[in-house]
Amino acid sequence: QEIKQAYKKLVVKFHPDKNPNEAKQEKFLKITEAYETLKDPEKRRNYDLYGSYTTYSRKYDYKSQSEYDNLYYKGLYHNDPFVDTLSGSSFYNYLNEGFHFINFYSPFCPPCQNIADHWKKLAEIY
Repeated sequence: QEIKQAYKKLVVKFHPDKNPNEAKQEKFLKITEAYETLKDPEKRRNYDLYGSYTTYSRKYDYKSQSEYDNLYYKGLYHNDPFVDTLSGSSFYNYLNEGFHFINFYSPFCPPCQNIADHWKKLAEIY
């Protein structure tokens, strides 16, 4: 209970939505990872004496609200000169213009984010 209360206080203080400072955002991630480890007996057991994980390792792909808004409204390819972002209305018009490769994706999908650079290279080549 004591750990949970301390965690909640620190989350309020260091949450990235309230702190644009990158160092404080990094501290937020470390606090969250520590809390996740402390509250789970299995993760706690796997944490070694030197402060590193033996079998448990987790990276957070956290983005601020403004970064999520940017992804939502503009997509993954908004600054790419070789990629056209289609809307529901422009999709059918685009199909009438000839042969195109169309990539359907979710901007919040981590695998989609990870391969976005590869799709950009494909678009540039073709």
